[in-house]
Amino acid sequence: MLFSLLILIAIIVLLYTSKSTSTTISTSSNVSDIVGSPISYSGDFSCQPSECEDQIKTGINNTPYPGCNSLVQINETGASNPKACDYWKVQQAYFGTEDYVDLSALSKEGKSSRGEKIIDGFLGMDVDIEVHRNAASAFLKAEEDFNKQYGSTRQGSTYFLPSYPSGYTFEFSGSINKRAIRGSSSNTDGLLYEGEYITPSNHFWGVAIDLNSSTNKGNRETPGQCSIDIPPEIVKVFESSGLRWGGRYFNDGDLKNYMDPMHFEYVPGCIRPN
Repeated sequence: MLFSLLILIAIIVLLYTSKSTSTTISTSSNVSDIVGSPISYSGDFSCQPSECEDQIKTGINNTPYPGCNSLVQINETGASNPKACDYWKVQQAYFGTEDYVDLSALSKEGKSSRGEKIIDGFLGMDVDIEVHRNAASAFLKAEEDFNKQYGSTRQGSTYFLPSYPSGYTFEFSGSINKRAIRGSSSNTDGLLYEGEYITPSNHFWGVAIDLNSSTNKGNRETPGQCSIDIPPEIVKVFESSGLRWGGRYFNDGDLKNYMDPMHFEYVPGCIRPN
């Protein structure tokens, strides 16, 4: 009887595994099958003016946002898309399998200046933050670098920074989300997902997180105005650690002069030089 029960359980597990595998988005096993050699792509791609330009230049409490540097991009072979490192097939090659982990569970625990334990979690936020397993190390490195510089006095998710001497509290606003880029058009060059072609957002792959969305809408909701208060310090450290900031966006999908300061993402095809 026990043996029969074990056989039945094994069959159920096998069927469940097969079902899970069938829903996995296909991925190339070799990124070089899709991408070519790194090429230099300088300047204006990430630094176009918008309603937020003056605020970006001014910074917060005399703490400026970091300047725009050139990017090095991987050129998708034969692609007409000038933002080749954002091409969805490149992202699919790195992150096509559905394999996610919780950043907060992997984050290092810190202590406040008074020595007591603080909330354990990514940037001290006591929430689950799912990202793709292959992107987790990039986010964790960025957090570790940020904490080395600014984490000694933090309390929970509140950091005391030159731009915010009274404290800035980080709030999680989203990560993985199976959706297209907002404002993008569907076409047959896109990813076929659930019966329609889409241009996937980097949230689709689980390689992007949003922070403090209520105060960092950029110029998207109210034309001619800018909503941004993300600390310049986290932008500088996260970019230096290999993440890309949505405040550098320009022409995102069909949205012109669009910037998204709540957004940080890992795009391994887009490499920012030291």
